[in-house]
Amino acid sequence: MVIPYEQVLKEIEELKKKSPDGFTTNEMMVHTGHSDNWCRARIRELINAKKLKFNGKKSIERIDGQTTYVPVYIFI
Repeated sequence: MVIPYEQVLKEIEELKKKSPDGFTTNEMMVHTGHSDNWCRARIRELINAKKLKFNGKKSIERIDGQTTYVPVYIFI
């Protein structure tokens, strides 16, 4: 299934409005309904196109209750 690039940008722009400090891959997965691999591939494409950048890490709680840090991305 091929998803138009414009649709990917539209979906991520909606994430931007919800999280101005950036979004995680998991947040993108939940929002778009696509897999982890699909989201990571789109993130890589957007970084390569200079439309997205890494914006640090966000603290989240893992399933075992421990804290971990995950990458956060923002639009340029």
